[in-house]
Amino acid sequence: MQISLTPEMQACINARVAGGVFVSAEEALAQVERGEFLTREEHRARTAALLASFKD
Repeated sequence: MQISLTPEMQACINARVAGGVFVSAEEALAQVERGEFLTREEHRARTAALLASFKD
């Protein structure tokens, strides 16, 4: 599978590898392939939707 990463996603992966969250960039890419990786925008959108659901 060919994955294209945005510069933001690549920077995030690099930072997480450097910080010890992932053992390697390959491990991080495997999570991206499985759909287990969220961009900041995706995370914010999910959080906003969750918070909005509490207002009802």
